[in-house]
Amino acid sequence: MTEVLLSPLVGTILDSLKSWSLKELELLGSLKTEVASLESTLTTIQAVLQDAEGKQWKSEAIKNWLGKLKQAAYDLEAVLEDFNTEAQSRSLHTDARSQVTSFFSLRNPLLFRLDMARKFKNVREKLDAIAGEKKLMRRKR
Repeated sequence: MTEVLLSPLVGTILDSLKSWSLKELELLGSLKTEVASLESTLTTIQAVLQDAEGKQWKSEAIKNWLGKLKQAAYDLEAVLEDFNTEAQSRSLHTDARSQVTSFFSLRNPLLFRLDMARKFKNVREKLDAIAGEKKLMRRKR
């Protein structure tokens, strides 16, 4: 039985959420709300991870839960990579001409923020559902 270790991955993701690239993109509105909700959800999950990782070899249900959580963490990591790529791109193209061009392109900053807010919301909802499964497992014991 292969152990699933998520604590380091969740820690890295939490660090990424707080990184300069997110601040660089000037979080506003729903995007700021989604990032804050995601941080809260991940902090809660991180609090129970150590215990769950220690018990996974005894319980197939916990191992299954950790596997789902790991997939959701990878999904979130991909969204954060999109953020980092966009932040780096924006820092390279800061002159007025490129800003006007980007406004009318597919990489419009407003459209990008809306798209990222949607992606964050989807991952957060997935994480919330997984966290809900953990509560159900506790009640069944």
